[in-house]
Amino acid sequence: MEIKKGAFNNRPNITTAGLLILIVGLSIFLRFYEIGKLSFWLDEILTASCARGSISNLIQTVKNDANMSLYFLLVFLENQIFPNVSDGMQRSLSAVFSVASIPVVFLLGKNLEADAKKGSVIGLVAAFLIAVNAYHIEYAQEFRSYSLTFLLTASSTLLLIKILENEDTKTIWLILYTVISAASFYSHLHALFIIVAQAVTLPLLLVDKKKYGLKLKQILYCLIGIILLILPIALIAINKGPGPINWIWKPAFVDVLYLYLNISGYHGLSLLILYIAFGCFGILAGTRYPSRRDLLTRWKYSLLVSCLLLPVILTFIISNIIVPIFIDRYLLYTMPYLVLLAVSGIIALANLAGKDGKHSFSFISIVMITVALFSVFAGLGVKNYYKNHQKEDWRNATEFLSTKCSKSLRVYYPNFIKKCVLYYNPTLMPVENKKLTNYLQQESVPGKSIFSVSNGYDQACLVLSHAEIGERAVEADNIRAALQSKYPNFSLEEFAGVIIEIYQK
Repeated sequence: MEIKKGAFNNRPNITTAGLLILIVGLSIFLRFYEIGKLSFWLDEILTASCARGSISNLIQTVKNDANMSLYFLLVFLENQIFPNVSDGMQRSLSAVFSVASIPVVFLLGKNLEADAKKGSVIGLVAAFLIAVNAYHIEYAQEFRSYSLTFLLTASSTLLLIKILENEDTKTIWLILYTVISAASFYSHLHALFIIVAQAVTLPLLLVDKKKYGLKLKQILYCLIGIILLILPIALIAINKGPGPINWIWKPAFVDVLYLYLNISGYHGLSLLILYIAFGCFGILAGTRYPSRRDLLTRWKYSLLVSCLLLPVILTFIISNIIVPIFIDRYLLYTMPYLVLLAVSGIIALANLAGKDGKHSFSFISIVMITVALFSVFAGLGVKNYYKNHQKEDWRNATEFLSTKCSKSLRVYYPNFIKKCVLYYNPTLMPVENKKLTNYLQQESVPGKSIFSVSNGYDQACLVLSHAEIGERAVEADNIRAALQSKYPNFSLEEFAGVIIEIYQK
């Protein structure tokens, strides 16, 4: 599987650096393009609320929900430097983390193989495919921590590889691995699963205990350090319980399929099949023929497989047995391992067709054709993302409320969506939540007046979002019935993820 000298000319490192710079430049364009076009949706507004408050408000937020605490801190600091900026400017923090992950993916690929040229090719192709991945772009344009978690978990895996492949492990690698791995957990609690996925592969190196025994002992100390560092935020999360995530449903096997469809780049089954096919070939090529593959290289490929599959398996099992925690965007950080395995398969197939470098034209042709095929599907995914992707349109919904409902009785249901309206216009306060709650608890008969405060208003505006299922749907119907008894004339305005119902006398 080695690439011989005939496959590539002896190009200087500056060529690789130049190509990487072009890829990073492309990723910058794709991630900042129309970054502020869409409104903040509920989750992003919750993030923004942390930034706008005081440090005590930030601490209280973390106490209520420990997840993403590191990102909230960074957002808070950003807001101190750049207060009152646009939605797009605030999202730029996520875009920067997303762009920064591209060179990390390159380094992961470069360090995957002992052959420097082969590693560079794998790294460049993998970095390119991540750069044009629509799902990666989406969460670069999301004011949440997912791109930061991607960056930190990928960096953690890279540092683990660096520790094990260097004969004289530098203390700085051990410190960085410990700190960055712990930081990834503070960016998102789900990052714990990538640390577990790394740890379970380490016993494979005990085959050569003489060579790797000391390093494994050092890594064990690192893992203990990680546990100690994450303990405070873990205790907060355990003490709070599953309340902050009680909205998550138990996943089915089809949800796993949708996860991999998403991380492959949003273009349906065809692109995912390509990734799976070449990924399987990459696994076989990376672990085959023990006499031709050194132990460390086989471990690296096992590490990729573990980081791709184990977080998904663990979250799926936990979600169905203990508490639901399976959300596809939470597992965005598994993406680089799918891509790296597939790219390894591309290089292995091209090398096989080129007869181990004896026919460089065949090798280069297969690599270029295959990457072009991936690029076409990925490009269609990106085009579809920019054209069709939507978020809850609170920006335009609030503008409509400001124009049509500024002097009306305003009811927001569920109550937590109040933050979304007030983020864009703090003057549009709704009816007091206590009065709405009291009404719902009374289970009023349709035809009865909704609130005493409804007297004096000629119009009522009911704003609904996240109210389509379960008990919320029933309560929303109760509110509608009571409003209609007082205001019989009805009209409707719909925005992405938001419904505004207008009731008039």
